[in-house]
Amino acid sequence: MKGWASLALGTSGTAFFAAIRSEMSVALIATPRADLKCHRKERWQEIERDPDLTNFDQVPLIDGHGVNIAAVFVRGTGLVELRKDMFMASDAPLISFLKSADQQRFRFLLSDRSVSGMVTLSDVQKLPVYSVLFSLLNAVEMVLIGLDPKRLR
Repeated sequence: MKGWASLALGTSGTAFFAAIRSEMSVALIATPRADLKCHRKERWQEIERDPDLTNFDQVPLIDGHGVNIAAVFVRGTGLVELRKDMFMASDAPLISFLKSADQQRFRFLLSDRSVSGMVTLSDVQKLPVYSVLFSLLNAVEMVLIGLDPKRLR
């Protein structure tokens, strides 16, 4: 039986997976910096009583000037000082956040040396995530379809 006239993916599996990693950035699912619900760091104890913030598990805490993010309030933990592992580039592959989202439930996104947004575990429910996962699943199926059964023995 003859095979298809072209590759099932239209390219190599490696090239397809690389495109999925590079073309879908984490910024697609992030909340932009201008839309973040922030609170003053010096008054972080008030967050639990603030009805506007009850839906948020992480609340960025801003400095006294109201400009820079100085810390983060994490529900159930309290005030948490900023650490390197809380940041990632805004153009980082979406898949890189998905791989670690169960351990690091949020990240601040950096663009031009400043915070451009925030991505959280709840953002995993957004459409671009489904698109990436569906594409990866389809690619695996296409690669498996293209395998020669004689080579699988």
